[in-house]
Amino acid sequence: MIRARFTHVDQTIRKITIKGHARQNEKGKDIVCAAISTAIIVTMNALEKLDRNESYACILEDGYFQVTVDRNDEIVEGLLANLEHTVKEIENDYPKYVNYQKEE
Repeated sequence: MIRARFTHVDQTIRKITIKGHARQNEKGKDIVCAAISTAIIVTMNALEKLDRNESYACILEDGYFQVTVDRNDEIVEGLLANLEHTVKEIENDYPKYVNYQKEE
């Protein structure tokens, strides 16, 4: 199961940890893992493209993603909120394989 934890402070995302594997299908055919991975990659590429690299620290390994936000602005918050929304939607469609948690 993929476990996604979004930590909010003062109504802004400060940390995201996503870990595990969905195991919805064999490696290379797992659409749940592919969807979550794609959402993470698109978000991080957008932050990099928009030159927000100094706003966060990121760890990305097989089955593990963590981002800690140091400086938040509208663009960073918007992109991370979109990632959170996407993960929640995937959980709604595949609750056996994704567990979303919000911490405040």
